[in-house]
Amino acid sequence: MRASSSRDGKRLCPRGCPAASGTPRAHARSEARARRRRRSRGAVRPPRTLAAYAERFLQSARGRLKYRSWEAYQSNLQNHIVPAFGPQTPLQNITRAAVRDFVQERLAAGYKVGAVLTIFKCLRTLLSTAVDEEIIDANPALRLTRLFPRRDPNPRGKAMSREHVAHFLAVARRRHPQIAGLLFVLARCGLRLGEGLALRWEDVDLAERVLHIRHSLDYRHHLDSPKSGRVRPVDLSRAAAACLAELQEAADLSVPWVFPSPRGRPWCRSYINRVIAAVLEEAGLPRHYRAHALRHTFASLLADHGVSAWTIRDLLGHRDLVTTQLYVELRERHLEAVDRLDALA
Repeated sequence: MRASSSRDGKRLCPRGCPAASGTPRAHARSEARARRRRRSRGAVRPPRTLAAYAERFLQSARGRLKYRSWEAYQSNLQNHIVPAFGPQTPLQNITRAAVRDFVQERLAAGYKVGAVLTIFKCLRTLLSTAVDEEIIDANPALRLTRLFPRRDPNPRGKAMSREHVAHFLAVARRRHPQIAGLLFVLARCGLRLGEGLALRWEDVDLAERVLHIRHSLDYRHHLDSPKSGRVRPVDLSRAAAACLAELQEAADLSVPWVFPSPRGRPWCRSYINRVIAAVLEEAGLPRHYRAHALRHTFASLLADHGVSAWTIRDLLGHRDLVTTQLYVELRERHLEAVDRLDALA
């Protein structure tokens, strides 16, 4: 195999290797040709049916996915994907046109866009895994998200205003003082509900004013890792640190939880949601808000005060700004820059 070289004569990678093929598409074609050669030599087992491979896929995914995610995959495969394409359909017979029809039929049937997108992503992941395992040559579900109507994330509609959140917390302190501390910390730190319920005193460093988010309490009341899968620090405002210091002073430190129920265990998520609904009703606020609205409110208020999108991303624990954009409007004003053109007139 000849090696390609640059103009200065330095030796580069051999021609024909994936890095020299130039583009991801060329790399994919090269990989597909290699898989076909191996299949022709009998190195790869015959194509599997959709139902059999879905079962194998779920078994392999169970150890690496959070239980809620695995449960969603199982539901989408059993209730939507396998019945629609047929349990005995070979994976290689699932075409791009079939995937397109599958998506459009569900959208036409009145399914919510978000629900269909979740089902579609499950199918796409399964087919990508089949490509990795050299069962099919290419994933027919790639680059089909354009089939979905563009959604306006409208982050403002998911967040409370400054006045509303202040009124909400005041009513919570008056009517549900045992829960008010948790709600205040959620609103001031942008934690997810499960992360707040799973806080232990060993995770709280009041001297440095930081929380270490190590766990999350899922809907089954089981401790799990945070959504990101990694421990992250969250800085505490002075008011949040003072709230936690007050709680710590009154706490029974033999109970490890920062926000324990009278039984000495974390509160149940469903109970917290019922309390929030009751507080919203008494405060006269829209009933569509949930605990996660406090996280949206945290991000929105920071953006209103000129905090950069990158700082908000880090505080929320997001991996990229695309996710943060679901919480805040990332468009920054540049009036000073455009005003400079007036001096040229």
